[in-house]
Amino acid sequence: MRKYEFGNVFDKILKKEIACDFLKEQKYAVAFKDISPQAPEHVLVIPSGPYINYIDFFERASIEEVADLLDLLACVRKERFSDCAAISNQGKFGKQEVLHFHIHLIGGIKQKTPEIGDQFCEKKLIPYELSRNYFARSKKILSLEDFIILDGEYEQGLRVMCVLLSPARRTFFDWCASRDFEKINRMLRDMASKCGELNIEAGGSRLVIGGSTNFYDNKKRFCLKIFYNACVGNMLGRD
Repeated sequence: MRKYEFGNVFDKILKKEIACDFLKEQKYAVAFKDISPQAPEHVLVIPSGPYINYIDFFERASIEEVADLLDLLACVRKERFSDCAAISNQGKFGKQEVLHFHIHLIGGIKQKTPEIGDQFCEKKLIPYELSRNYFARSKKILSLEDFIILDGEYEQGLRVMCVLLSPARRTFFDWCASRDFEKINRMLRDMASKCGELNIEAGGSRLVIGGSTNFYDNKKRFCLKIFYNACVGNMLGRD
């Protein structure tokens, strides 16, 4: 894990050294519009603390910080989006340009099953949906009451870690809105731990969280997806 570098643009925004109109400001997190939107609705949500990426945050942040960030995500999603996806890039090869953990909330896309490549990235390579072939090729690396974690080959040299939530959870945002933060925090810490075991951070990655039934897996359970591999930087677009 590399050391957090103070003085980056988000650090300056948090310190009010750069002017920014926050859409919403909470104790441990803030939300504001992206100055270079890649979709009709494009909002950034960032923690106030010095965390480099999503792996760093979910490994080290307190449950209060995690709860505040997730509560803000759920609030912004409810107030500003009819449907959206959350995306977080990690590492140089994952095209993370600002080394302060941030989540892109992307919405207003008209397509029924949009691709990140069409609306968010320069290259059309990383779809939201997972094919049935992925589930046939993947293996279970953790199984608990509320979720299971799979890992396997995807396509074009990519691998995917997939976190499948219980069928009772309609979407990740709905789960956040339920404020069941102790269980959510446990799931995210376990996910970050598996990222460490697979050395995902070294190669760069992209975390994708969809917001509606368009983003379920084929068994109608909502999932979080982490696309990764050693050459992921050749496949992902801008941060």
